[in-house]
Amino acid sequence: MKTMLLDTNIYGLALERKDVASILVFFANEKQKERKDYFILGSKIISDEINANPHREARNRLNDLYQIVISGEIKITQNIQSLALAYFNECKNRHVKITIEDCQIVASSCAANAGFIVTNNRKTMMSQKSIEVFISINQKKGVKTPKFFGYEMLKSFLFRSGVS
Repeated sequence: MKTMLLDTNIYGLALERKDVASILVFFANEKQKERKDYFILGSKIISDEINANPHREARNRLNDLYQIVISGEIKITQNIQSLALAYFNECKNRHVKITIEDCQIVASSCAANAGFIVTNNRKTMMSQKSIEVFISINQKKGVKTPKFFGYEMLKSFLFRSGVS
């Protein structure tokens, strides 16, 4: 089974694009199966970001998508906060642009042993410099780093796996 965490921007993209929405429908259907091939995690940080959306209709639609797709939500623990802060501080030291929330999302996925993070956040969370920081710190702490997928890469991956 492949465990994934979908970043907040993937849910937002699903409101704009049918192909993204169809992937979320696939994951929602997968959630209902007794024997799952994919397990979608959520994170308290992602839930908070969705709930911070100032547009009530969009916020409600995003919340609905999020709840329909996820099979579990990662709570933010002291260990996750500590790991996120280590990422954030090292990124600041290396002049890498990133938010503490992005660092918390990555730390959440590491704590939950997710295999993949799906994000279209190419300039911050998925930048090569950020990923180098995550890998470096995780190696020191003996933590597995998930693979980072953009939406297009996820779509290609699912297509190769027989999902249409």
